[in-house]
Amino acid sequence: MTTLAFSQSKTRTITGIVKSFEESFPLEGVSVSVKGTKTASGTQADGIYYINVAEQDSILVFSLPGYQTQEIKISADNEYNVILKAGNGILFLSPEESSSQMRCRR
Repeated sequence: MTTLAFSQSKTRTITGIVKSFEESFPLEGVSVSVKGTKTASGTQADGIYYINVAEQDSILVFSLPGYQTQEIKISADNEYNVILKAGNGILFLSPEESSSQMRCRR
């Protein structure tokens, strides 16, 4: 008789709030991903995120244009609140802001 063993990786949901360091307000649209996988999520308007992770996953990556990317090593906890600092050198302007700055430089 042959016995086959199937390993199923257990998953759990990690949640938390992402806020701005400078103003301490919730950040919407932050990309939350599991490093080394295709698993990703994002923050809602209130800065809250939910992401399912496998047992072996160990690092969450938080990124938003205009802010420094933050990596958090996860352990047995299911809640991780994160603060992002502004200043990765990338500035995104709306078309109105861009044309306004172009007019000022002339």
